Amino acid sequence: AIVSIALRFYNLNNWFFFNVDEDWFLFIVRKLVVLKQPLLVGWEMPGGLLTTPVMYYVGAILLFIGSNNPIILAVNAAAISVVTTVLIYILGKELFSPRIALFASIIFCLSYLVNIYSRVTLSLYLGPLLSLITYYTLYKMKASSRLIWLIMLSFVFVFATQEGSLISLIALGSFFIYLYRKHLNHKYLLVVGTIFVLSFVPLMIFDLRHDFLAFRRVLGFFSVEKTLGNHTNTAIASSLSTNF
Repeated sequence: AIVSIALRFYNLNNWFFFNVDEDWFLFIVRKLVVLKQPLLVGWEMPGGLLTTPVMYYVGAILLFIGSNNPIILAVNAAAISVVTTVLIYILGKELFSPRIALFASIIFCLSYLVNIYSRVTLSLYLGPLLSLITYYTLYKMKASSRLIWLIMLSFVFVFATQEGSLISLIALGSFFIYLYRKHLNHKYLLVVGTIFVLSFVPLMIFDLRHDFLAFRRVLGFFSVEKTLGNHTNTAIASSLSTNF
Protein backbone atom coordinates (compact mmCIF):
# COMPACT_ATOMS: atom_id res chain seq x y z
CA ALA A 1 0.00 0.00 0.00
CA ILE A 2 2.84 2.40 0.83
CA VAL A 3 4.53 1.80 -2.53
CA SER A 4 1.18 2.19 -4.31
CA ILE A 5 0.57 5.52 -2.58
CA ALA A 6 4.06 6.76 -3.41
CA LEU A 7 3.79 5.86 -7.10
CA ARG A 8 0.33 7.34 -7.55
CA PHE A 9 0.63 10.51 -5.48
CA TYR A 10 4.20 11.51 -6.29
CA ASN A 11 4.18 14.98 -7.90
CA LEU A 12 0.48 14.50 -8.60
CA ASN A 13 -0.28 18.21 -8.89
CA ASN A 14 2.07 18.46 -11.89
CA TRP A 15 1.67 15.04 -13.49
CA PHE A 16 -2.06 14.37 -13.48
CA PHE A 17 -3.69 14.14 -16.91
CA PHE A 18 -5.69 17.21 -17.96
CA ASN A 19 -6.75 17.64 -21.57
CA VAL A 20 -9.70 18.94 -23.54
CA ASP A 21 -12.00 16.22 -22.18
CA GLU A 22 -11.22 17.18 -18.59
CA ASP A 23 -11.62 20.85 -19.47
CA TRP A 24 -15.07 20.17 -20.92
CA PHE A 25 -15.96 17.98 -17.93
CA LEU A 26 -15.20 20.79 -15.48
CA PHE A 27 -17.05 23.29 -17.65
CA ILE A 28 -20.20 21.15 -17.39
CA VAL A 29 -19.71 20.38 -13.69
CA ARG A 30 -19.55 24.14 -13.08
CA LYS A 31 -23.29 24.21 -13.81
CA LEU A 32 -23.83 22.04 -10.75
CA VAL A 33 -21.29 23.55 -8.37
CA VAL A 34 -21.43 27.26 -9.17
CA LEU A 35 -24.67 27.87 -11.07
CA LYS A 36 -26.65 25.21 -9.15
CA GLN A 37 -28.16 23.92 -12.40
CA PRO A 38 -29.00 20.17 -12.44
CA LEU A 39 -27.90 18.08 -15.43
CA LEU A 40 -29.91 15.42 -17.21
CA VAL A 41 -27.40 13.97 -19.68
CA GLY A 42 -23.83 12.77 -19.53
CA TRP A 43 -21.20 12.66 -22.26
CA GLU A 44 -21.08 10.96 -25.64
CA MET A 45 -19.53 7.51 -25.89
CA PRO A 46 -18.00 6.08 -29.08
CA GLY A 47 -20.82 5.29 -31.48
CA GLY A 48 -22.76 8.38 -30.48
CA LEU A 49 -24.49 6.86 -27.46
CA LEU A 50 -25.27 9.22 -24.59
CA THR A 51 -24.56 8.34 -20.97
CA THR A 52 -26.34 9.19 -17.76
CA PRO A 53 -24.92 12.18 -15.83
CA VAL A 54 -23.75 10.19 -12.80
CA MET A 55 -20.06 11.09 -13.22
CA TYR A 56 -20.91 14.78 -13.47
CA TYR A 57 -22.59 14.57 -10.07
CA VAL A 58 -19.62 12.66 -8.65
CA GLY A 59 -17.37 15.39 -10.05
CA ALA A 60 -19.56 18.07 -8.51
CA ILE A 61 -19.32 16.46 -5.07
CA LEU A 62 -15.55 16.19 -5.38
CA LEU A 63 -15.17 19.82 -6.50
CA PHE A 64 -17.36 20.95 -3.62
CA ILE A 65 -15.09 19.05 -1.21
CA GLY A 66 -11.97 20.39 -2.92
CA SER A 67 -13.12 24.04 -3.07
CA ASN A 68 -13.32 23.93 -6.90
CA ASN A 69 -9.66 22.91 -7.24
CA PRO A 70 -9.41 20.35 -10.09
CA ILE A 71 -6.56 18.55 -8.31
CA ILE A 72 -9.24 16.87 -6.18
CA LEU A 73 -10.25 14.83 -9.24
CA ALA A 74 -6.71 13.49 -9.58
CA VAL A 75 -6.53 12.76 -5.84
CA ASN A 76 -9.77 10.80 -6.11
CA ALA A 77 -8.50 8.74 -9.07
CA ALA A 78 -5.18 8.00 -7.35
CA ALA A 79 -6.90 7.08 -4.07
CA ILE A 80 -9.24 4.65 -5.82
CA SER A 81 -6.25 3.02 -7.52
CA VAL A 82 -4.57 2.60 -4.13
CA VAL A 83 -7.73 1.06 -2.68
CA THR A 84 -7.89 -1.29 -5.67
CA THR A 85 -4.32 -2.42 -4.99
CA VAL A 86 -5.22 -3.31 -1.40
CA LEU A 87 -8.45 -5.04 -2.43
CA ILE A 88 -6.60 -7.16 -4.99
CA TYR A 89 -4.50 -8.55 -2.14
CA ILE A 90 -7.42 -9.00 0.28
CA LEU A 91 -9.79 -10.61 -2.21
CA GLY A 92 -7.03 -12.57 -3.92
CA LYS A 93 -6.06 -14.04 -0.57
CA GLU A 94 -9.67 -15.13 0.00
CA LEU A 95 -10.25 -16.51 -3.49
CA PHE A 96 -6.84 -18.09 -4.17
CA SER A 97 -3.85 -17.95 -1.81
CA PRO A 98 -1.63 -15.38 -0.04
CA ARG A 99 1.15 -15.94 -2.58
CA ILE A 100 -1.10 -15.34 -5.59
CA ALA A 101 -2.69 -12.34 -3.87
CA LEU A 102 0.69 -10.77 -3.16
CA PHE A 103 1.93 -11.42 -6.69
CA ALA A 104 -1.21 -9.93 -8.29
CA SER A 105 -1.18 -6.84 -6.07
CA ILE A 106 2.52 -6.21 -6.79
CA ILE A 107 1.91 -6.42 -10.54
CA PHE A 108 -1.00 -3.97 -10.27
CA CYS A 109 0.94 -1.69 -7.95
CA LEU A 110 4.01 -1.45 -10.21
CA SER A 111 2.28 -1.50 -13.59
CA TYR A 112 3.30 1.54 -15.62
CA LEU A 113 -0.01 1.57 -17.51
CA VAL A 114 -2.05 1.35 -14.31
CA ASN A 115 -0.08 4.19 -12.75
CA ILE A 116 -0.65 6.36 -15.82
CA TYR A 117 -4.40 5.72 -15.77
CA SER A 118 -4.55 6.36 -12.03
CA ARG A 119 -3.74 9.99 -12.92
CA VAL A 120 -6.62 10.25 -15.42
CA THR A 121 -9.46 12.15 -13.78
CA LEU A 122 -12.41 10.84 -15.82
CA SER A 123 -14.14 7.44 -15.70
CA LEU A 124 -11.25 5.30 -17.04
CA TYR A 125 -9.71 4.96 -13.58
CA LEU A 126 -12.81 3.10 -12.39
CA GLY A 127 -12.21 0.10 -14.65
CA PRO A 128 -9.99 -2.05 -12.37
CA LEU A 129 -12.10 -1.41 -9.26
CA LEU A 130 -15.43 -2.09 -10.98
CA SER A 131 -14.04 -5.25 -12.58
CA LEU A 132 -12.76 -6.47 -9.22
CA ILE A 133 -16.09 -5.80 -7.50
CA THR A 134 -17.97 -7.52 -10.32
CA TYR A 135 -15.96 -10.74 -10.19
CA TYR A 136 -16.04 -10.84 -6.39
CA THR A 137 -19.79 -10.22 -6.11
CA LEU A 138 -20.53 -12.88 -8.74
CA TYR A 139 -18.38 -15.31 -6.78
CA LYS A 140 -20.22 -14.49 -3.54
CA MET A 141 -23.63 -14.62 -5.22
CA LYS A 142 -22.96 -18.17 -6.33
CA ALA A 143 -22.49 -19.18 -2.69
CA SER A 144 -25.02 -16.83 -1.10
CA SER A 145 -27.96 -14.78 -2.41
CA ARG A 146 -27.61 -12.01 0.19
CA LEU A 147 -28.98 -8.63 -0.84
CA ILE A 148 -25.68 -6.83 -0.27
CA TRP A 149 -24.00 -8.58 -3.22
CA LEU A 150 -26.78 -7.66 -5.61
CA ILE A 151 -26.75 -4.06 -4.40
CA MET A 152 -22.99 -3.88 -5.01
CA LEU A 153 -23.50 -5.32 -8.49
CA SER A 154 -26.26 -2.81 -9.25
CA PHE A 155 -23.94 0.12 -8.44
CA VAL A 156 -21.31 -1.44 -10.70
CA PHE A 157 -23.94 -1.40 -13.44
CA VAL A 158 -24.67 2.29 -12.78
CA PHE A 159 -21.03 3.37 -13.13
CA ALA A 160 -20.22 0.91 -15.92
CA THR A 161 -22.56 2.86 -18.22
CA GLN A 162 -20.07 5.76 -18.12
CA GLU A 163 -17.40 4.03 -20.20
CA GLY A 164 -17.90 1.95 -23.34
CA SER A 165 -15.31 -0.65 -22.38
CA LEU A 166 -17.01 -1.24 -19.02
CA ILE A 167 -20.40 -2.13 -20.48
CA SER A 168 -19.07 -5.69 -20.77
CA LEU A 169 -19.39 -5.86 -16.96
CA ILE A 170 -23.12 -5.23 -17.29
CA ALA A 171 -23.37 -8.01 -19.88
CA LEU A 172 -21.38 -10.40 -17.65
CA GLY A 173 -23.41 -9.60 -14.54
CA SER A 174 -26.73 -9.86 -16.39
CA PHE A 175 -25.74 -13.20 -17.90
CA PHE A 176 -24.78 -14.53 -14.46
CA ILE A 177 -28.08 -13.37 -12.97
CA TYR A 178 -29.94 -15.09 -15.80
CA LEU A 179 -28.06 -18.35 -15.21
CA TYR A 180 -28.70 -18.33 -11.47
CA ARG A 181 -32.12 -16.66 -11.52
CA LYS A 182 -33.81 -19.66 -9.88
CA HIS A 183 -31.45 -19.46 -6.89
CA LEU A 184 -31.78 -15.70 -6.38
CA ASN A 185 -34.47 -13.90 -4.42
CA HIS A 186 -36.75 -12.21 -6.96
CA LYS A 187 -37.37 -9.32 -4.56
CA TYR A 188 -33.63 -8.74 -4.44
CA LEU A 189 -33.47 -8.79 -8.23
CA LEU A 190 -36.17 -6.12 -8.26
CA VAL A 191 -33.91 -3.94 -6.10
CA VAL A 192 -31.08 -4.31 -8.63
CA GLY A 193 -33.37 -3.40 -11.51
CA THR A 194 -34.83 -0.45 -9.62
CA ILE A 195 -31.43 1.06 -8.80
CA PHE A 196 -30.26 0.64 -12.38
CA VAL A 197 -33.43 2.11 -13.90
CA LEU A 198 -33.44 5.05 -11.48
CA SER A 199 -29.97 5.99 -12.70
CA PHE A 200 -31.50 6.50 -16.14
CA VAL A 201 -34.33 8.77 -14.99
CA PRO A 202 -32.41 12.02 -15.75
CA LEU A 203 -31.58 10.75 -19.25
CA MET A 204 -35.23 9.76 -19.78
CA ILE A 205 -36.33 13.27 -18.82
CA PHE A 206 -33.71 14.69 -21.19
CA ASP A 207 -35.09 12.47 -23.96
CA LEU A 208 -38.63 13.68 -23.38
CA ARG A 209 -37.47 17.28 -23.60
CA HIS A 210 -35.29 16.79 -26.68
CA ASP A 211 -37.31 14.69 -29.09
CA PHE A 212 -35.94 11.33 -27.87
CA LEU A 213 -32.41 12.18 -28.98
CA ALA A 214 -30.71 9.52 -26.82
CA PHE A 215 -33.17 6.82 -27.90
CA ARG A 216 -32.75 7.71 -31.57
CA ARG A 217 -28.99 7.44 -31.15
CA VAL A 218 -29.40 3.92 -29.78
CA LEU A 219 -31.49 3.01 -32.80
CA GLY A 220 -28.92 4.64 -35.07
CA PHE A 221 -26.09 2.71 -33.40
CA PHE A 222 -27.71 -0.63 -34.21
CA SER A 223 -28.95 0.32 -37.67
CA VAL A 224 -26.98 -0.48 -40.82
CA GLU A 225 -27.43 2.99 -42.27
CA LYS A 226 -26.30 5.42 -39.57
CA THR A 227 -29.32 7.63 -40.19
CA LEU A 228 -28.72 9.97 -37.27
CA GLY A 229 -25.72 11.59 -38.91
CA ASN A 230 -23.89 14.73 -37.85
CA HIS A 231 -27.01 16.75 -37.12
CA THR A 232 -27.33 14.93 -33.78
CA ASN A 233 -23.95 16.26 -32.73
CA THR A 234 -25.25 19.76 -33.34
CA ALA A 235 -28.43 18.94 -31.47
CA ILE A 236 -26.66 17.68 -28.36
CA ALA A 237 -24.25 20.60 -28.38
CA SER A 238 -27.07 23.12 -28.65
CA SER A 239 -29.01 21.39 -25.90
CA LEU A 240 -26.22 21.61 -23.30
CA SER A 241 -27.42 25.00 -22.22
CA THR A 242 -30.98 23.72 -21.69
CA ASN A 243 -30.47 20.23 -20.32
CA PHE A 244 -31.60 21.12 -16.82
